[in-house]
Amino acid sequence: MLDENKKIRSDAKHNKLIILETIIQLSQQGVNISEMNMADIARKAGVGVGTLYRHFDNKASLCTTMMDEQVEAMFDSIEQFLDAHQSDSLYDKLYGILSIYINLKDKNLETLSFIEKSGQKSNSMINIPFFERLKLVLRQQFEGTDDTDVDFKLNVLLNSFSSDFYQYMTKRQGYNKAQFLHHLITTIL
Repeated sequence: MLDENKKIRSDAKHNKLIILETIIQLSQQGVNISEMNMADIARKAGVGVGTLYRHFDNKASLCTTMMDEQVEAMFDSIEQFLDAHQSDSLYDKLYGILSIYINLKDKNLETLSFIEKSGQKSNSMINIPFFERLKLVLRQQFEGTDDTDVDFKLNVLLNSFSSDFYQYMTKRQGYNKAQFLHHLITTIL
């Protein structure tokens, strides 16, 4: 019985890995995962729909798990940046942190937009699972300043990265990444 349970767990892990590898591969090929239904995802992964739902309650959960590794890499990059730029100005630190985030956002715009919109009926950065963690890293940069409205400013700043607003500013208004970041940071400072 123990060997049978071990095999089941091993098969379950294998199936989850296959699902994630498939979804990552599709995403890298430019497939908009948010437009696929769960049955199509299961079929592409070569698993049953029940197996897919056993591992992921919904498509947002699947997309969030797919992003986990990239998000961890982003936070590692932020940590390395901050270690190398400890004496930089607040502006430069915020700019560096947000540049790293915006690279992740650009690379995964459709997926992050889907995650934002699937959490609630609002399209908000707050729905991104790593929002609070990113906010904490940014808040730490304000330590030692006299600023009393840090939380408000950070909420405004981070929500300016909602996919709809970000696309509007970069695609429709013509701001490049550097201009977008500069205007946001100078507005909150």
